[in-house]
Amino acid sequence: MTGTWAEHDKTGRSVEFAEWVEPHLPVMRRVAALRAVGFDPDDIVQEALLNAWRKRATYAKDRGTVRTWLLALTADQARRARTRQSRPEHLGVWESPAVTADAEADIDLRRAVAALPARQREAVSLYYYVDLSIQDASELMRCAPGTVKSTLADARRNLAERLGDASD
Repeated sequence: MTGTWAEHDKTGRSVEFAEWVEPHLPVMRRVAALRAVGFDPDDIVQEALLNAWRKRATYAKDRGTVRTWLLALTADQARRARTRQSRPEHLGVWESPAVTADAEADIDLRRAVAALPARQREAVSLYYYVDLSIQDASELMRCAPGTVKSTLADARRNLAERLGDASD
């Protein structure tokens, strides 16, 4: 994407919009897949990027990182996609990005995560699957970082019980 808008990096070099968002595309896609299961994450990211382009002048460094701003736009677009269309009937359980050798254990983990309360499932997915920091997850979940930490601790406890692992 080219245009008249450009941000400046730490060295003062001009950074075009595409360069500005490119490092965040993989995590935006994971958030889209997480927040709108059964919908095309690429479509959601594309719409989020369109919104980011339109709203680029509203981004303020003092209110958060570029990553957090883009993820918030992606999460909002995923919510809009879910409300515009009915959810597909073939929804799967939480999907791990890694393929494990022990498929049975992987299936058990997926089921255990899917059975968590929604808030715990969201925290686990954002922190472990999307690989967000506690701070970024808290901004996306609209809560304090301590709340994310305690929610993750509760989720780990629940998962240990469900999976029969008392070593947590």
